Amino acid sequence: MKATDLTAETVRAMFDYDPLTGRLSYREDRRCGRGRISMKAGDEAGTQRPTGYRLVNIGGKPMLTHRLAWLHVHGEWPRHDIDHINGDPSDNRLANLRDVPHSVNQQNLRRASKGRKHGTLMGTAWHAGTRKWRALIAVNGRQKSLGYFATEEQAHHAYIAGKRRYHEGCTI
Repeated sequence: MKATDLTAETVRAMFDYDPLTGRLSYREDRRCGRGRISMKAGDEAGTQRPTGYRLVNIGGKPMLTHRLAWLHVHGEWPRHDIDHINGDPSDNRLANLRDVPHSVNQQNLRRASKGRKHGTLMGTAWHAGTRKWRALIAVNGRQKSLGYFATEEQAHHAYIAGKRRYHEGCTI
């Protein structure tokens, strides 16, 4: 079975989804091969991966729960990538999910680089040479510096302003 063969009706029959919490849960008990209950109705569906994403097996195929949540609510598979707006792949609240082209989704990635301390706020990195926080943004596949700041919050604000300026259609 391909993921796209799965219909919204089938997903709705198997799972409940709470758009306020982002929780996908089983509607009925699931039984393993020997007839024992492996998951009870109401249990959260899937397994949390080290990356933060949740996966659930349907018909032997692993599927991302945020994509199933989208199908559950909208009645159709997303056309593109599902972006977690706040950058947290474990936050599957409907308000945090959006269907965007891959290039837009890549703008929200948090990458750790060797020898550089990234901040906890998106678009920030500590610059040891200046002992300041630096705001960075990717524009057309190239990293662009938005300046150096005394605090990480100031650098993050510069990053948000840069997203609005350089990334058309940005809603943050």
